[in-house]
Amino acid sequence: MKKFAFGASKFFLGSVFGCVFVLLLFFAQCTYAKKQTFLLSNIALLLFGIALFVLFLSLDRLQQVKLSWHRPTVSSDVLIYCLCLLLFSAQLYISYNIYFETGWDAGLLTENARNLMHKQSVDIRYFSNYPNNLLYFFFELFVFKLNKYFSIFSDTQQVLCVITVNCALNTLSCLLVYKTAARLTRKLYAFFGFFLAVLSFGLSPWNVICYTDALGLIFPILTLYVFIRPAKHKWLSYVLSAIIGTLGYFIKPQCFILLIAVFLIEGIYALSEKHLLKPLLLSLLTVAITFFAVKAGTGFLCSHYHIQLDNEQSFGIAHFWMMGLNPEKKGVYSAEDVRYSRSFVTASERTQANIAVGKQRLQEMGFFGTLKQLAQKMLTLYNDGTFAWGKEGNFLQTVFDPPNTKAAPFLRSIYYPDGSRYLYFTTFEQFIWLMILLLGAAGLFSSFSHKHAKTLNILWLTWIGLTVFELLFEVRARYLYTNVPLFCVLAAVGIENIRRLFCRITEKLSARLPAKKSV
Repeated sequence: MKKFAFGASKFFLGSVFGCVFVLLLFFAQCTYAKKQTFLLSNIALLLFGIALFVLFLSLDRLQQVKLSWHRPTVSSDVLIYCLCLLLFSAQLYISYNIYFETGWDAGLLTENARNLMHKQSVDIRYFSNYPNNLLYFFFELFVFKLNKYFSIFSDTQQVLCVITVNCALNTLSCLLVYKTAARLTRKLYAFFGFFLAVLSFGLSPWNVICYTDALGLIFPILTLYVFIRPAKHKWLSYVLSAIIGTLGYFIKPQCFILLIAVFLIEGIYALSEKHLLKPLLLSLLTVAITFFAVKAGTGFLCSHYHIQLDNEQSFGIAHFWMMGLNPEKKGVYSAEDVRYSRSFVTASERTQANIAVGKQRLQEMGFFGTLKQLAQKMLTLYNDGTFAWGKEGNFLQTVFDPPNTKAAPFLRSIYYPDGSRYLYFTTFEQFIWLMILLLGAAGLFSSFSHKHAKTLNILWLTWIGLTVFELLFEVRARYLYTNVPLFCVLAAVGIENIRRLFCRITEKLSARLPAKKSV
């Protein structure tokens, strides 16, 4: 069963990668939702990345560049800590120069947290529709109150307090990429994973958006790190990872997919290794306790602040399934679908209506129309290394005056969608994203004999589950964002596999060459 699960995950993820690369290389110019613009094609970017990587490996093979940690005066871990400190400083500096307040859900939550802090009313209908955002809402309210109590930032700059938390968690996520990858492969390749993490999400402008994407970034990678980290009491790792993963669910549902993969793989291993059954059951119990504790906690806070929600107005999973099948919007957010779901009084009526509309859309699209819809959703999901930056409604809602620094205009020209250097930013991020995808695919060359085969299986299953989740429901490129640290870990494993394969090929070529005759 263990070997079958490993092979099945490898096959299905390989199929996902095959579909992704075919779409990105040959159909990227087609029409799909939230399309980002780049200076170069995906083919050109991918070829450039491959050529750069081959050149680097060739130099290593010729002993011109030695890909190994030498013995410097400080350890590699200390070097990473110093780089993380530098990264955190850079994040704060960039954020201070470019931060703004956005619209859509993120801005609405910030506005409501600000209103509640000043004892004003909140948008009851929104939270009745989307109760999953309650935990983040109360987190933001708590940070705003701390800011007011300690007088850290002024009222007009209070979002900087949340942004600082985002930067800290982002830096910690980069560190955990290195720490986790170092458990699965050599520290050299873990460093490359860290490097990709810094370039993909470490310096991402998503730090300045006060929403679940930035906050949720820490949960999947921390869940995995705690789970695989050697511990004296292994049951404690199971419990802590279950708590972290379940809390992540209430921030962003996509954060929970890793924990589902853990339960599935651990369940398979428990069939032959009976000692895993007790910690697995303990983890499931912990998930249930944490789930009800968070529900009770948010319920208590709602009662404390006199927020009376209408549970019958909650949007269920059928609503997001229906919206993902909307051919006009190509599977992304649809205001018309939201108005339709809001037109029903009870949750059961809404669910039945959503299912009926979803079935009708499937019938109208037919087999090939459904395939086209899925292909467009795959492009929306995977063909954007910025993770849909600038693609939400009323994105630059309130832009503050630039600080008195020369850097502010320059940084804004890079990160603002209307900036003169914005296309260079999107193209570079797309290049890094394609490299992560390519190296993640190379991780599939790992065999079942790998000493961390179980962890790799969990990561593969997570990637499969995340892709299936987005294809079934409403899709957004930023819905991948919270799991990018996991992809960087897989990319580190992929680098090791590529280097090993490259060495084997060059050794065979060298063996076939005629030996030089001595004079």
